[in-house]
Amino acid sequence: MVASEKEDERENLSPEILVEDSGSALTVRSARKRRLIIWKNVCLISISFSVTFMAFQSLQSLQSSLNVSGGIGVAALSVTYSVAILTNILFTSMIISKKGCKWTLVLSTFTYMGFALAHLYPTWYTLIPGAALVGVAAGPLWAAKSTYLSTSAIEYSQIIGKEKGPVLTHFFGVFTAIFQTGSILGSVLMSVILKSGGTSSSEGNSTLLSTSYCGREDCPSQIKKLTNGTFNNVADKQSVVLLMSIFSGAIFLSGVFIMVFVDNIRPDEDGTKLPIKSHIFATLKMSFKEKRMLFLLPVHTYAALLPGFIAVDFSKSYVTCSLGISSLGFVLMSMLVAQVAFSIVIGRVERFTGRKTIMVTAYVISVTIFVFLLIWNTETFPNFVLYVIACVFGLAKCIWKTESNSYTGVLFPDDLKTAYAVVRICMSLGFLVSFAWGYHLCVYVKIYIHLAFQSLAIGCYFVTEYLDHQKQKKEHAQDEVELAEMKT
Repeated sequence: MVASEKEDERENLSPEILVEDSGSALTVRSARKRRLIIWKNVCLISISFSVTFMAFQSLQSLQSSLNVSGGIGVAALSVTYSVAILTNILFTSMIISKKGCKWTLVLSTFTYMGFALAHLYPTWYTLIPGAALVGVAAGPLWAAKSTYLSTSAIEYSQIIGKEKGPVLTHFFGVFTAIFQTGSILGSVLMSVILKSGGTSSSEGNSTLLSTSYCGREDCPSQIKKLTNGTFNNVADKQSVVLLMSIFSGAIFLSGVFIMVFVDNIRPDEDGTKLPIKSHIFATLKMSFKEKRMLFLLPVHTYAALLPGFIAVDFSKSYVTCSLGISSLGFVLMSMLVAQVAFSIVIGRVERFTGRKTIMVTAYVISVTIFVFLLIWNTETFPNFVLYVIACVFGLAKCIWKTESNSYTGVLFPDDLKTAYAVVRICMSLGFLVSFAWGYHLCVYVKIYIHLAFQSLAIGCYFVTEYLDHQKQKKEHAQDEVELAEMKT
């Protein structure tokens, strides 16, 4: 009976991702080969994302410090995530169904080049269209990645005969570790190039105001009034051009990398191509009618709110304000190193502690760090404390993102592309809120909002766990009834 059930599960897998011998069962040799192929694809996608987001995450971190005039940098990021929400609702799952995960990744990656190139001449007429293009590509890119990793992890767990939950977490943890190494390189490049080029004289204003208006006291209206709108901390133009040229080339190469070396996966078993309204309906239905996803939405949203705070407020109001823009990359690099280190082991840790313990840990860490940010100031605490804060942020960010993504794969293995389209809607909303309120709210107000939303997210997470437990309990009872009927 068990062998028959396993064969039925394998028959449900897409034929493009299944290697079969003797009709229905993998031999030991072919199973080993298939495992290597799965790991090859997972690592190659992770490396490609690492290179692409070496560029984009560095640009994102710089927006609140580099493109300050008129709030154009933060406005561009707001446009990106506004468009991403619409993209995920309208056609993300459709593109993945039609093109497959590989070609969705290729096309979306190339689109990111526009944003980097726009920084060669940063104006409202270049940055905003470039940001909109990123918004169009972001949903399909991340949903295709998550679908690819989840599909591969589920197949891998069946091959090795282990539960899919820890395997999914391990795959996403490996991805995050490789992914963040690129961000570390981006931070190094950003710091070295910007520091060698120097900054404009306006950096002096930053130092002058840092004692009173850094950290929680950073209020956009007060800063603008005190500096007559001239407060800025800009880098040398030649350094920016060099940095953007490197980033544009890196994104192009990562797209070529996927195109040449990664195998394709189509998540639709029968290859049926549904009309766009069917994809929209499926996305909205999962968002509002599937209770487990509905209660998981705040968790995914907070998984984006946290890095949004780091990119906008921690980068600008704490690091750049007190240390200068040339030190921003080094502080962020310490955060990324911590994130990489924990990403490598998170899957193994979960096997011993369980997912609930890890999520509670993330909540406690997040609350602690935000409470500390309320009391931080440049007079009381030395500069190295910012590096410690960054490392702790890296740990919290890793848990929220990795666990929420892997748990989604556990809950919805039969419709991954739609599930991750919904996830990207939530994360885009989280980033949008972070960037939209960037120049309207004081930092201490944002910290209180984060503390409240963290509590909401962890509460909704446990509701999701309860609903999933009840669902499994009901299914198990039904299986026992069916088995009893078969025996009689």
